Amino acid sequence: MHLLTNYSFQSGQKIGKMHTYEKFYPGLPDKFICVQPWSKGSKNYNWWDDVLDLIYPYLQKNNIALVQCGAKDEKPLKYCRQTQGTTSFGQLEYIVSKSCLVLSTDTVSAHIGGHYDIPIVTLVSNNYKSCVQAFFGDKSKQIILEPDRTNLKPMFTLDELEPKQINLIPPESIADAVLKLLNIDFDYKFRTISIGRFFNNKTLESCMDTVVDIKQLNAQSIVARCDINFNLVALQNQLKLCPCQIVTNQPIPYQILEGYVKNITGVVYKIDEQHDPEFVKLLIKYKIQYQLISELPVNKLNMIKLEYMDFNIIHHIKSEIPEKLKNKDLNSVWYKTSKVLLGAGKFYASEQDYINGVNFNPMENEPIKINKKNIEILWRNSDFVHFLEKA
Repeated sequence: MHLLTNYSFQSGQKIGKMHTYEKFYPGLPDKFICVQPWSKGSKNYNWWDDVLDLIYPYLQKNNIALVQCGAKDEKPLKYCRQTQGTTSFGQLEYIVSKSCLVLSTDTVSAHIGGHYDIPIVTLVSNNYKSCVQAFFGDKSKQIILEPDRTNLKPMFTLDELEPKQINLIPPESIADAVLKLLNIDFDYKFRTISIGRFFNNKTLESCMDTVVDIKQLNAQSIVARCDINFNLVALQNQLKLCPCQIVTNQPIPYQILEGYVKNITGVVYKIDEQHDPEFVKLLIKYKIQYQLISELPVNKLNMIKLEYMDFNIIHHIKSEIPEKLKNKDLNSVWYKTSKVLLGAGKFYASEQDYINGVNFNPMENEPIKINKKNIEILWRNSDFVHFLEKA
């Protein structure tokens, strides 16, 4: 039963047409999609960037802009004109009324769009779509997307723990729904197998074989991969230029920690058989945030843990193939990554590709075919990877 119908039964009031009070909002594009991506907790979808990357080229060709609505402090999405925090409720109604489609999570814009009988694409997660979808409007113009409910029931809460159900909706399904309602052919040859829990964390990493000018790459910071090349001269020069997170399997001398502490945003210490607990004490001394990880086999790692029991937990990084890939033909599996690795002046989609000498163009944002050589390195980083297969 729809929530509005339930409220009608409980209150004894008949359901009538909405009454709106539109208020002019200046400077809107001639043709645009109203995007209201954020709501609360479990309603918030993590992969909006990927959705917009898929639809934006098609929208450009058809002169359709994106206008984002919402509250003042909500994260802005790329490609969108931002109106967050600048609209009254009446102005939001005006924006929705002038749009050619509403793309949103389960929030107010979708219901206003139903009132105006505008095409709607809505993401629903913490309830059944039949209960919360837009009550008004032509249902043939509305596509309501939810996770596969075959063996999954909604949590009925806004405080859902990760992984959130809403993130099980594939980005290409949302893109397909938007373009379908706009009568635009969507030519995309891939479908999602799985998306790693940290895929939303976009990072630029350096192999530490040279110093990177991050301003040219429009980045604010960089990850210094001293576990790939333990180049202390390059590390010092990089720390002079910009803030860095350091990933290392060897202790960094105290002179560097002390001299550049303000530019060290954190240290990830990869514990191997040559580990040194004294290095962690140095990090604590200089109040540097740190994380302990290890790729050692469990039996060897267990023998080491006692030495670090007064520090942080050691997170074990496995080299196993992800569960959803176990029954897949790897020859048909492709991937995207949230990490871009820079080495020898070239870009690599993963540490595996860097070792294999296979570079790529990060501006293209196209899936990359899996290379089976040194593939265990890719498995270790699968939390940052979006796996796909040919449709």
